[in-house]
Amino acid sequence: FNLQGTQILTAGQEGSWKITGSGGELEKVPGNTFILGTLTKLAVDTRYRLPNPKETASGALSLAISKGELTGVNLLADVLRGIKGIPGVEGALLSSAPPSAQAVLNAKGTAFDTLNAELTFDAPQVAIRSIVLSHPLYSLTGSGSASFAADAQLSVQFKLSPLLVSGMIAKEKGLTYLTDQNGNIEIPVVI
Repeated sequence: FNLQGTQILTAGQEGSWKITGSGGELEKVPGNTFILGTLTKLAVDTRYRLPNPKETASGALSLAISKGELTGVNLLADVLRGIKGIPGVEGALLSSAPPSAQAVLNAKGTAFDTLNAELTFDAPQVAIRSIVLSHPLYSLTGSGSASFAADAQLSVQFKLSPLLVSGMIAKEKGLTYLTDQNGNIEIPVVI
């Protein structure tokens, strides 16, 4: 990793630190088992008070990761399985996925080409200003909130790309009615 940082601690027990960095494989970070890939950008600007920096931290974080995976969750399969109660659509998207998408649908994680996130935080709350995940078959864009306790609420648009959708339409012609002018199918999701 190429990380650079500065830390300042005043006599009044107030502190701040800034970290910028890039390069490095996230699987090599001790304790990280959720996000894998190559860190292409990291910027953290934080302020805090001692003796409880976790409870008083505030600041911003920006990061970009390439060629990675969210382990333990397959967002594409979960979203397609989660569509319920819509006649003609329930089950149709998943069952009409082309053979070329089966490896992605059966994977244990969510592969991505790029993941970008912009966050601000004021302990214990985190505002997820934007999150963008892209893959040739799908993309996700959204925003939301979270807490340091890992509770999260995200509103996202999950977009199936024309590369995936064209194969679905070949099996299930009625899915044509769900496409936008660019051949995508967009699915609003709350996580």
